[in-house]
Amino acid sequence: MTKRKLGKAIVQYGLFLFFLYVLLTFLFQPWLLFGRYQYYAIPTNSMEPTIQVGDLIVADHKIAIEEIAIGDIFLFETEIQSQRVVVVHYLHDIEVVDGERRFISIAENTDVPDDFVISDEDIVGTYMFRIPYLGTLLRFVAHPIGKAVVIIDIMILYYLYHLFVKKKDLEEKI
Repeated sequence: MTKRKLGKAIVQYGLFLFFLYVLLTFLFQPWLLFGRYQYYAIPTNSMEPTIQVGDLIVADHKIAIEEIAIGDIFLFETEIQSQRVVVVHYLHDIEVVDGERRFISIAENTDVPDDFVISDEDIVGTYMFRIPYLGTLLRFVAHPIGKAVVIIDIMILYYLYHLFVKKKDLEEKI
């Protein structure tokens, strides 16, 4: 292989890796999907058996708050252990305190409502559907180690593909 071909191959490989990294960075972040929907990986069992640990759920985050009814599964932001998180629970009740609407949530397997103070501003959206197990995969790939594993796997597959295709092309030319 000449130096020019080697340089060209290195540039192509570098561009391939760059675009792969950009794709993984943007594809596996919990950002807007189709403009109206957002997806979340479920890390806890508070909604089992309806929503399992590791499921990926899709939520409608543009729904009017007035459309959320008691018994709906909804998403809201709250602070847990000094960290802002999104929680997925049932809407148990709505009460008005000093002219301000408060939402009361409840987990799947309990009769005791949550202690969260949820206002209109905390509502993220409503649950649409779940995709079993995909949340675990996306959480792994969103982690730096997961990204590295995926990139290394793709590099190995890319190398093996070119190794066997180039070998086959050389054999056909001879």
